[in-house]
Amino acid sequence: MFYNFIYHVAKFFLKPRIRFEGAEHIPDTGAVVIIANHVHALDPLVVGLAMERPVHFLAKKELFKGSLIRWFLMNLRCIPVDRDNIDRNALRRAVEVLKNGGMLGVFPEGTRSLDNEMLPFKSGGSYIASQAPCTILPVAVTGTERLLHYLEKPVTLKIGEPFPYAALTGEKRRDTLERITKMQEEAVKVLLMPAGDRP
Repeated sequence: MFYNFIYHVAKFFLKPRIRFEGAEHIPDTGAVVIIANHVHALDPLVVGLAMERPVHFLAKKELFKGSLIRWFLMNLRCIPVDRDNIDRNALRRAVEVLKNGGMLGVFPEGTRSLDNEMLPFKSGGSYIASQAPCTILPVAVTGTERLLHYLEKPVTLKIGEPFPYAALTGEKRRDTLERITKMQEEAVKVLLMPAGDRP
């Protein structure tokens, strides 16, 4: 209820400020892990507005300080994560989202890029995707810092073609995780390229 209310308010005021490319790639049903680069605190909002279904975002536990902020984020379906340790509770909740056929948002860089240069991806998103049948959806965000500046050009969200988490015959699990993580990183990197430079 609260999520839907915030979604529709944000959609009314902010969706006109976002230019979506590749929206046809968004799966209508089924479990999805959204993999996106991270350049601004408002990235989850921008990504969430592209999806017609609720998105559960993994978010660093430091954001959940204070009862009011915690209540707000939890009602927006955010999942707090301890980035310094193996957070089994966060992993369990994330996998539960996928097993229920939901959408999970992950920023595999682990933190925001301060210079808009994409940081190396970590394998957490791939590990979660390995725990339940799902589709991986690469997303590239640019210009989120302009979202609330109505006189500047819109934010751009580019959505790539989804692909499944799937192991190759005889492949070790660690090798699969590394390969899928690399595929995610390359897919987002390509989306960030100017259209004329893409392979």
